[in-house]
Amino acid sequence: VNLKWDMKITKTQNGVQWLTIDQTVGSSGNNKVTFTALENHTYEDRSVVVQFIAGDTVRIIKVNQKRLEAITLTADVFEVPADGGYVGVEVNHSTDFDFTIPDNYKSWIHITPNSTRGLLDKSYILFTIDPSEEYEKREGKIYFTARDEEVVVTIYQAGEGKIVLSQSEYN
Repeated sequence: VNLKWDMKITKTQNGVQWLTIDQTVGSSGNNKVTFTALENHTYEDRSVVVQFIAGDTVRIIKVNQKRLEAITLTADVFEVPADGGYVGVEVNHSTDFDFTIPDNYKSWIHITPNSTRGLLDKSYILFTIDPSEEYEKREGKIYFTARDEEVVVTIYQAGEGKIVLSQSEYN
């Protein structure tokens, strides 16, 4: 470039200043400019638009930064009545994930057949919870994993807890 020039960030996402430019003005000749981005700890991609202006010439530089690879759940605790029911888990993910029902819970927690729905970064999985014949409440877990991250869903199910009386009045 044989003109004076300058650079400026013109459009930021959510007003966050996560990108810095080490040299925003310069004169003619060869110049080296370094862009530095802070680490993205969010679960969304982010971008900024930088204008490079030299005389009457304006060039646009778009800088994109990928989101954190992660998995989150909209809810991680569910309560189910003794007569059973369904638990729907909404999973927000930026990478592939898997889930596991440990063996000691597989007798009463099941994935509902053909219930998994997914979009690019959201999935909905429906689990069937069998009726409980136990007196006490019971607790079960489902483990969701994505890369090195693990998120746990806890299911509490009420017990039967019934008292049966042989007569309606006692003295």
